[in-house]
Amino acid sequence: MNRTSLIYTPKPLANARFRLLCFSYAGGNSATFLPWATLLPSTIELSVVQLPGRGVRYGEPCYNDLQSLTLDLFNAYKKLPHKDTIFFGHSMGARVAFELLIMLRRFQSSLPLHFIASASAAPTIPRETIFHTLSDEDFIRQLGNISGAPKAALANPEIAELALPSLRADFKIIETSPSGYRGQMPMRLSILAGFDDRIRTEDLLAWQALFRSTTDINWINGGHFFVDAQRDETISVLLDTLTPTLETVAAAL
Repeated sequence: MNRTSLIYTPKPLANARFRLLCFSYAGGNSATFLPWATLLPSTIELSVVQLPGRGVRYGEPCYNDLQSLTLDLFNAYKKLPHKDTIFFGHSMGARVAFELLIMLRRFQSSLPLHFIASASAAPTIPRETIFHTLSDEDFIRQLGNISGAPKAALANPEIAELALPSLRADFKIIETSPSGYRGQMPMRLSILAGFDDRIRTEDLLAWQALFRSTTDINWINGGHFFVDAQRDETISVLLDTLTPTLETVAAAL
């Protein structure tokens, strides 16, 4: 698969029964998840969403609205070889993954087996603070208040200049696209969260109303960016929460 496509599979596994499709946080890129390709069991193929404007797609214009992003993701997803798929979305990634899930269901396309919302309030929770319209100085200050944010990097003018366009575009997407979805998705939901994150527990648990089958919150050491800081623990917890789903599919073969 083309490395600069919207969905990239770093290590294709033709015989893998499952696919884990990962969606990154605001301003993030596929680099967070690429090491997972060698850490996951051989039964799970890794694919990652890599948005323009960052990482290997730096220099390309960012998406500014969720509808266009979701439609392009839908078309890219439909081109993937068929595998039973798990969606893993971290922070903004969970919001984007859920919007793709809504579109797949609307068009009666194949749905993922399992949905994992990581470090994210449910999309039905209104945003209390709007970041994307702030001045650069205030925007960076607000980002620094997020638990686990790389404050030193954001304070570096050269790094901030490179990162701000994609960060601002991503925050615009999530701040201007509230979800009006009130149904229940038919697959299983898992919720991951950092012990030191500042997301309210009730906002995490609000995901449960959107799915027929759910679990309690799976807590991981660290702040909002535990997916980077606690990679091994994140993968371990992820695989543990997937076990019932994977075993059910395997037993049906």
